[in-house]
Amino acid sequence: MSGTDTLDGLLELAASASRARGDGLHTALARAFARTLKASTALISHAAEPGRVRTLAVFADGAPQPNYEYPLAGTPCAAVLRGEVVHHESGAGRIPHTSRDYRGYYGVPITGGDGAVLGHLCAFGQDALPLTSHQRMICEILAGRASGELQRLRAEQLRRASESRMELERAGLLARHRHLHDQGEIIGTSPALLRALDTMNRVAPTDATVLISGETGTGKELFARAIHAASRRTDSAFIKFDCAARPSRLRTLELFADGEGALDLASGGTILLDEIAELAPDAQAKLLPALQERIDVRIIVTTNRDLRKAVNEGRFREDLYYRLNVFPIDLPPLRTRPDDIPALLQFFADKYASRVGRRVDGVDPDTLAALTRYPWPGNVRELENLVERALVLNTSPLLKISPEILAAYTPDGRVDVASAATGVHRILVPAQPPINLDDTENTGLHHIQREHILRVLNATHWVIEGNHGAALKLGMKPATLRHRMKKLGIARAPSAAAQATGTTSNRGIG
Repeated sequence: MSGTDTLDGLLELAASASRARGDGLHTALARAFARTLKASTALISHAAEPGRVRTLAVFADGAPQPNYEYPLAGTPCAAVLRGEVVHHESGAGRIPHTSRDYRGYYGVPITGGDGAVLGHLCAFGQDALPLTSHQRMICEILAGRASGELQRLRAEQLRRASESRMELERAGLLARHRHLHDQGEIIGTSPALLRALDTMNRVAPTDATVLISGETGTGKELFARAIHAASRRTDSAFIKFDCAARPSRLRTLELFADGEGALDLASGGTILLDEIAELAPDAQAKLLPALQERIDVRIIVTTNRDLRKAVNEGRFREDLYYRLNVFPIDLPPLRTRPDDIPALLQFFADKYASRVGRRVDGVDPDTLAALTRYPWPGNVRELENLVERALVLNTSPLLKISPEILAAYTPDGRVDVASAATGVHRILVPAQPPINLDDTENTGLHHIQREHILRVLNATHWVIEGNHGAALKLGMKPATLRHRMKKLGIARAPSAAAQATGTTSNRGIG
């Protein structure tokens, strides 16, 4: 014998395969298995689910081949996956994943330390497949190396699944024990936003599935949380599942795992399927029957894509689209509601000033004009990030955002882009004194702020303090809210009973 026919040659072949690491290890093992047995085809697999296996590497006719999944029924691999070593030196049968017949076949199970069968190595071809004792020994060495790798992969998968379950459980516990007051952060009075809020308020008390569409940064998750907070499920879990965050196989495990997946953790509450268009096709196929079976979960989905277009292009299942598109809400981009920018600017300045140790007494008028004209490709999220960054960089109580922070556009370029996006012609803004955020009469924020505070007060039944009070929802201290109410002329109308007795009930705002 010579070359790989000798024991030394076979041992060197096994050693070479065992030295492989990473993505190339499976291919090296399949190649060594084929060459050891002088077979035309060899593969290494892992058990995907009962009755099926998924190849990790396929080596055929001298070259690596694409991976595939196949059913075990009718193949000699079925016995191997039950833990048997199967050898057909010459006989009739069906080759896995092909319609051709084979003559020779040899398969060995890959087992874990607990004896469980994790997968298998097999070789086959249209020629007879006799084996020597040396070849059997080398095949056992290769199977042992494969076993170590599959056990490592299984441990890694279980670790990731455990971390994901812990993350989902932690999110569920926080949702159960925290009063959600996110609607107080939906700022603005533009017609487009008010239409979206009206739609949200109509659907929130129901259990209807909601599809929230909008560009990145428009506040889709904020609307989803507000819907949950205003529903009968507000005291139950709110589980956010990011459809784009992880590899598709891991996402499928995290979403559908019995008793531990996101759908089960959301039982009795609400699940947010964030960016649903990014869900892999196999997960889309499993989601529809899963939603039909789990009737005690409120479904909210978000997307920054055109799902109807994705259906037409074959990237999203049509039946799933109609199941999710029960009650659509379209969120307007910030560039279409520039009148909301002053109120948003005030809200974020108040929110972050204390966090970064800054005092904000006013806004530079040129900054306000530039922010109003800017096209906001990142929408409200971009504005929030810019305000926080500007507060960190500022050294004076006058909030000023330099043109360099806004974007890579020149000042004239920003105006041109904003004009193209909104249809508003460039307007020259004369120099003005700094804007005092508390001077609502002179900044034009009087009506906006008054209406927003009134809406939150009515929603909280005019309770100011405590976990369910308006001050917490508005992100203010109770004393600050009372001061602004007095300045804005906000007072609770007397109740009918109080009017009849000539007294006014003021317990909620005292």
